Amino acid sequence: MRNVKPSVATKQLRRDKRFGGTTEEGPTVAMKDPLVLRHHYMDLVGSRYGSGSIPSLHEDGDGPELDASCNDDANPNYGALSCGGRLGLGT
Repeated sequence: MRNVKPSVATKQLRRDKRFGGTTEEGPTVAMKDPLVLRHHYMDLVGSRYGSGSIPSLHEDGDGPELDASCNDDANPNYGALSCGGRLGLGT
């Protein structure tokens, strides 16, 4: 969901019964596919800070960088990471 406001992406993901990517999942995706951040950066809408900031993962020239922004702007370089489900840990 590139170039979509994080708030809009979150609503769309809920409608589609999908989960927004988290600060744990974003770096995992980037480690599995190191070139992914060259094509687009990730809004990690499944994690929110108390301030309402949205974490994002992008490349800054020296490598991947995890950051957070209070902006709810659509950006053609960013897209919301999502997944269709998560495996639960058994007890």
